[in-house]
Amino acid sequence: MAGGFSIFPLELWLMIFQYLREESPQHISILAQTCKSFYQELNLVIYQPVRLRRLENARRFANTISGRPDLAALVKEVRHAEDMGFADFAGYSEPFYKALAKLPSLETLVMRKTLHPSTEYSPQTESQEVLTQISNAFEYLGVPESYLEDLLTDMGNRGYPLGDASDSFGLGFHPCEEDFSLQGLAQDLAERTYFSRDYLQDLIPALRTCHIGTDSDLNPDMYQPFINFNETIFTLPHLQKLCITGARFRRFGLEEASIDNRATSLKELLLLNCEVTPHDLALIIRFPRALERLTIRVPSSDVLDTQYDMDDYSFFSDKLSILHSESLEYVDLDIYWGTDYGVILHPFAVLSEVVITFTSMFGHIDEWIILPESLQKLTFRHEEGMLLQLSPLLDDIEDGNLPTALCDMPNPRKYQ
Repeated sequence: MAGGFSIFPLELWLMIFQYLREESPQHISILAQTCKSFYQELNLVIYQPVRLRRLENARRFANTISGRPDLAALVKEVRHAEDMGFADFAGYSEPFYKALAKLPSLETLVMRKTLHPSTEYSPQTESQEVLTQISNAFEYLGVPESYLEDLLTDMGNRGYPLGDASDSFGLGFHPCEEDFSLQGLAQDLAERTYFSRDYLQDLIPALRTCHIGTDSDLNPDMYQPFINFNETIFTLPHLQKLCITGARFRRFGLEEASIDNRATSLKELLLLNCEVTPHDLALIIRFPRALERLTIRVPSSDVLDTQYDMDDYSFFSDKLSILHSESLEYVDLDIYWGTDYGVILHPFAVLSEVVITFTSMFGHIDEWIILPESLQKLTFRHEEGMLLQLSPLLDDIEDGNLPTALCDMPNPRKYQ
């Protein structure tokens, strides 16, 4: 193409590139290969935001970064729709994980996977399911050797006979080998996930925003991935926004004394549809140095079939007020666990906006509550069948204790 972009002004070409990037990444890649001028300009458009939809795409991206290290510095954002950053027991994402560690300019990382119904099978999902079952069994009960025989039979009945080849699905082991230990495998599984590798902490210096997890509702009858508390994601020193969706949490053995020494720059934390206990929440909020925005929405105790007592609930509330009373500006909470009292809000000196369910604030009794004078907006999220008893709040307003507060009530007609 003589004269580079002489047919149209450069600004018009950039508008076309931007449109194609949003509408058709495949077409913009083809366009980049038509001439040298396009290729030079489109490298920035293609590689600054990278969107990956399948494991195969992630592997190709990893190969590109390995073969063209000059492109690594261009990548500022990566979105992967078939990976969630943890529970990749089968190791399919290993090349992709290694590629992420080579991106010095990476600022935004999104790995949020849609969990497929258990009736959808493939060799990859089958082997992943087997390893997940092994890991879960080891976590709670230990893994008897007879467990493997049952799994092999089950997979054979589904049409995926694990062990017929030397390494059927690239798992790195053969379950019928004489020296294979199911117990040893279960112990190693946690080390195969991305955010359990502590060495990554120093390899993503530019990362500021991270979204990981699943796009599915938490279903107690369906496997949900675990996140370990000592995983790298909670200790990245420069991360400012972290969102985790649809995951269960478990304590993994991080030394309590070391947590306070890992103060991070995290400003915004979102835990959406996660199964997490009050004590686990109290542990998580110890990592940030000065949290400014906090959103926690967990399934109800009825869904999880779990009950916590008052001490559990107040432990988290007290820990939050002790650690972040001078920094927290925004809270969105739906964390009622069936206790009498709600979250304590008055210790927060700069809290300006609260989005909350009535039970998260008051518990299940009409109890007096003190709101911070800094509060500017209070929004109650709708709870079906819940009667709002607002006398404590109205008393505060009438007494002039909330001079700048705007209170939004749910509109019942909206939910009919």
